[in-house]
Amino acid sequence: MASARPRRAKIKPREEAAHFSSLCKDKDGFDVKLINSFKGRGVFSCRPFQNGDFLIEYRGEVITKSERENRQKVYHNALKIFMFDFRLNGQELCVDAAKEDNSLGRLVNDDHVNPNCKMKLIKVDGKPHLCLFALKDISPGEEIAYDYSDSDWPWRCKISTEAETQHEDAAMTSESHCDGIQQISTETETQHEDAAMTSESHCDGIQQISTETETQHEDAAMTSESHCDGIQQISTEAETQHEDAAMTSESHCDGIQQISTEAETQHEDAAMTSESHCDGIQQISTEAETQHEDAAMTSESHCDGIQQISTEAETQHEDAAMTSESHCDGIQQISTEAETQHEDAAMTSESHCDGIQQISTEAETQHEDAAMTSESHCDGIQQISTEAETQHEDAAMTSESHCDGIQQISTEAETQHEDAAMTSESHCDGIQQISTEAETQHEDAAMTSESHCDGIQQISTEAETQHEDAAMTSESHCDGIQQISTEAETQHEDAAMTSESHCDGIQQISTEAETQHEDAAMTSESHCDGIQQISTEAETQHEDAAMTSESHCDGIQQISTEAETQHEDAAMTSESHCDGIQQISTEAETQHEDAAMTSESHCDGIQQISTEAETQHEDAAMTSESHCDGIQQISTEAETQHEDAAMTSESHCDGIQQISTEAETQHEDAAMTSESHCDGIQQISTEAETQHEDAAMTSESHCDGIQQ
Repeated sequence: MASARPRRAKIKPREEAAHFSSLCKDKDGFDVKLINSFKGRGVFSCRPFQNGDFLIEYRGEVITKSERENRQKVYHNALKIFMFDFRLNGQELCVDAAKEDNSLGRLVNDDHVNPNCKMKLIKVDGKPHLCLFALKDISPGEEIAYDYSDSDWPWRCKISTEAETQHEDAAMTSESHCDGIQQISTETETQHEDAAMTSESHCDGIQQISTETETQHEDAAMTSESHCDGIQQISTEAETQHEDAAMTSESHCDGIQQISTEAETQHEDAAMTSESHCDGIQQISTEAETQHEDAAMTSESHCDGIQQISTEAETQHEDAAMTSESHCDGIQQISTEAETQHEDAAMTSESHCDGIQQISTEAETQHEDAAMTSESHCDGIQQISTEAETQHEDAAMTSESHCDGIQQISTEAETQHEDAAMTSESHCDGIQQISTEAETQHEDAAMTSESHCDGIQQISTEAETQHEDAAMTSESHCDGIQQISTEAETQHEDAAMTSESHCDGIQQISTEAETQHEDAAMTSESHCDGIQQISTEAETQHEDAAMTSESHCDGIQQISTEAETQHEDAAMTSESHCDGIQQISTEAETQHEDAAMTSESHCDGIQQISTEAETQHEDAAMTSESHCDGIQQISTEAETQHEDAAMTSESHCDGIQQISTEAETQHEDAAMTSESHCDGIQQISTEAETQHEDAAMTSESHCDGIQQ
């Protein structure tokens, strides 16, 4: 049996160090890696080492102290770190490793906190060598580091500062920062970084508000389940309104929907403050900060309810300013749609009015959510109302204008009324358009008068049908208009109903709202005169059409008489030539009377409102003769509309004459309408019917959207 091979004895660490030092060579088992731009390169182990093992020699040129001092005068700071001082036999020496020689020792980094090796001096053939020995077991991939001894190395200051900072960041002790600043800072960082997360160190109330605010901005449809049932119900209703507004966005103008949604969001923001576990003012301030952070990135806002009112008012004004073009486009779109519906489908406005009704209902709901403290609402809502009153009271304490917040709210109310005035203008344009359409229908009937073909009669029949359809839809249309007016009045009444329970500031808002309502509704004589004038113009235009019909052939007179008869049959008013307009005028007057709660000539309440409006106008140095610029503006707009109607009437008369001339020319040229002409008229009739069907389908889908 062969003898076992003798086991090789392990070389002692010092002998191994002397061996590699004499060869001026590094041992295997190490790798150089770039750590970062500040720390530079480092040496890492590729295999395990045991405690006490020889690792690496720090090689370089051995120089005296004086030579070291001379070299330090010319060396850059980056080279000075490669000088390692040591003492041998009482003499101060230095190893200068500044020169790049591909050795590993000069690349080993400093670690005075947790080093894994230590520098030791050994002699080889009487010459000094600096070698690193392991202080503990080293695993593969671990960086080799030792203590450079000196305590003033520049990187140590930075590393120490970073370590302390990391330690402070890791600790995140709330005691090191005041709760208020930490909370605001955390909220600001959280809102800017995530906009959806809140620090767990915040109080539940702030977390809930932050989450709700973020959720409102992210989804505008979700509410926190942690709110009380009353608030959750309101929030759910507001969400439903948002969802309804979102579902009906295609059928409504973006401008109005955006204003409605923003108003709802602002009311929701105001409503969602009631269940905060923090102080009410802190919660309002937090919401104001959140609104500033989300809308204007003004995260450092710490103002209270007054600032929130001001911010919301500013936001509303900014939003109103930002959406003015789209709002105007929306109103124009509504007006255009109304005109188109009137022109194309003889006033299929029931679904349109439902859309406006829904928008108005949403606005009404917003006002009710913001102002009404009904018995069915929870105490949280009453708290919101109280907070709103407090905010208004705080706002009312500002001396010059009773408070920027309330004044701004008043301005918002005025803006809403101005929007209502603009809507009224477009609505009046719609009424005028109805009148124009009625005239156009008569003109169309007049156009077709000299034609004796069945196609022409079919157009006349269609005109009659359109009038009948207009008469049939007038009740629902007027109901929609009445409901819109009633809703607007209800909003004002809701604002006015809070006057007794609110502070003087709220009463001022109520008074201003009533005054603004008076601007839009009180002066029924001038407003109704405008509508009556429009109606009179429509009648005059009809009379002009009737007068024109005398100069036309008997066919035109017959169609005109038939159109008048259709109007008389549809409206059951023999004197009116435009029952729809007259009915709208009557209903508008009724709405104004109902809104102002005056049965005969605007009861004392309206007179009081009028007196208050006059007082406000006198206080504001407004023209007392016209009772308010709003009324003057409405009057001016009515006059402008009349002027426009007059100009339109002239152009219409020219059009009628031209059409009549063309009709006569056609009759003169062709004696009777050809089959192709009749086919064209039948096609027009078919298109009109298709438009009616499209309008009906649109109405159904629109109603379905509203129901949904």
